[in-house]
Amino acid sequence: MKNEKEEEDSADPKVSKSSLRSAGSGDAIAAGCSDGRQHHIEPNMFLFQHLTHDEHGARETGLPNLGLTCYRNSVYQVLAESPNFFGTLKGTIEYDMTEKEEWTFTLCEILWRILSKSTLRPDIDYWLCRLQTAFAAVDTSFVEYRQNDSLSFFTSLMCGITDVLQKRRKQYSVKLNDPSEIFRGQLHDKYTCCKCKQTEYHATSDFFSLPLPTVESQIPKIGDCLFQFLSAETLKDVFLCSFCNHGIVEKEIKIKKYPEILVLQFGMVSGRENFFQRAHKVPKFGEDFNGLSNNIHLTKIDKGEFSKYTLYGVIAHTGGLTEGHYYAYVKRLDSEEWELCDDSYVHRVDVKEVLCSEAYILFYHKVEKFFKA
Repeated sequence: MKNEKEEEDSADPKVSKSSLRSAGSGDAIAAGCSDGRQHHIEPNMFLFQHLTHDEHGARETGLPNLGLTCYRNSVYQVLAESPNFFGTLKGTIEYDMTEKEEWTFTLCEILWRILSKSTLRPDIDYWLCRLQTAFAAVDTSFVEYRQNDSLSFFTSLMCGITDVLQKRRKQYSVKLNDPSEIFRGQLHDKYTCCKCKQTEYHATSDFFSLPLPTVESQIPKIGDCLFQFLSAETLKDVFLCSFCNHGIVEKEIKIKKYPEILVLQFGMVSGRENFFQRAHKVPKFGEDFNGLSNNIHLTKIDKGEFSKYTLYGVIAHTGGLTEGHYYAYVKRLDSEEWELCDDSYVHRVDVKEVLCSEAYILFYHKVEKFFKA
């Protein structure tokens, strides 16, 4: 479904999607703007250099909504400002420039244009359409004109990047750094028998984001939500103790590895496609996050250290369960200033607006470590 914001943004595109799609993957195209000018676009031109702006010196960082693509645009804006992500992704592609037809190349081009403040139309339309078409072949959940979820898209992108690099490493027998690793953490389950008190750890699992459950509080905080996520639950006749065969155990989730960028999600994604349950209240969050940093919480951490994180990105959501609109707040790497990125509309905002937003996903970057006493 479209809401008013998406219809407004895509009702009068400067270049039609059909004309963009008509060009072959290796062909140049000439696209007309609303002002009548023709722009020559080289699809295979890997720019990564100073980009030319229009005659008025306009510099753009916004991304046009091409029809229910606000969930994508929000993710692109945050990825562009994610420390070390673009540089690492660019390095994996520059190793072999014959990979220009690969979708990660197109993602890299989009991120570079955001960082270069060069998302002028119709050029950016081509790259957005190209990635949309290419990635739909990777994950059919993300086809054109379908309402979707930013977190699901972000997760699918990270998994897709990992798969591409595994194939590339095998093909060239070379070590390539995976840019998705900065988002990857590890969890493992801890089982404690309620009878003999013996403890067992099971296999680890990777995560790109942590879902924060709701907590009963007048003013819920993200530290309390994370503590609730890691709290023990009693299981009966689900897991048998390996030592005494008792059927009642306590299960706890432990964070084995904290990622460089910690992604926290408010609300739980349900089992039905394209539906998710939002938290009734957005928990209180700040620019800095020590996580489980008080003495009670620290006893729940097996590792002897914990990292301090600072906020640099927020994806917000307004609307209901089956429709709505996504937009992002990002802290620019070059200026340290916060900007609201609502599709093609971008402007500076005060951090107070960010901290009072309808946040759905938080992006925290690791800045330092501290140790338990």
